[in-house]
Amino acid sequence: MEDDVARKIKEERNQALLELQERISSEKEKEFIGSETEVLVEGKCRKETSKLMGRNRQNIKVVFPVPAGDGKAGLAGTLKKVAIRSVLGHTLVGSAMLCAVLFGTAFCGTARAETPEEYFVSGDYENTVREGIKVIETSREKDKTLYVIGTSLNKLGRYDLARKNFASLMERFPASRLVGLAQIGIADSYYLGGDYDNAAAEYKRYITSYPK
Repeated sequence: MEDDVARKIKEERNQALLELQERISSEKEKEFIGSETEVLVEGKCRKETSKLMGRNRQNIKVVFPVPAGDGKAGLAGTLKKVAIRSVLGHTLVGSAMLCAVLFGTAFCGTARAETPEEYFVSGDYENTVREGIKVIETSREKDKTLYVIGTSLNKLGRYDLARKNFASLMERFPASRLVGLAQIGIADSYYLGGDYDNAAAEYKRYITSYPK
């Protein structure tokens, strides 16, 4: 067919379509702000190497900081939950979610840790202890806070202090479901410290208390 549309009209129509698509895309992308999205990590961001980039299930580009405790290597091809904070151009900007199962309960927090549990999940044991000590008396779940402090102290090689925290949990909250884990934590502290006789005694005590 003969082309009977002037080039100027073609360009005007194309520009109108581009402007419409730009507006629709911007509106759709802004809907992600304040929500979470699953991202397939492609690798580190070229412009900001301290950040990772990938795409969500809607094929929208997402950039977010490397989660605490993770290295950039080995994350390509993995799925990460990301909390979207803003939109820059057509890129979603967010924070990776820190997720783990603590004491049988799924726990997630943003990459910027603020509570002892969030620091614990991120592998930042120094700050777990520091923040845990600050909030222990006002915490609604003091037994859980004592447990993450004790476990973090074991990770840091401070075995005597770890035992004191586990013992405090067992003494103050005898009905807590974490008492058994605290008893194992005490046994672990001896084992990690090379005191195998006391470690064996504590493990046997645990087996006696929980024969199943």
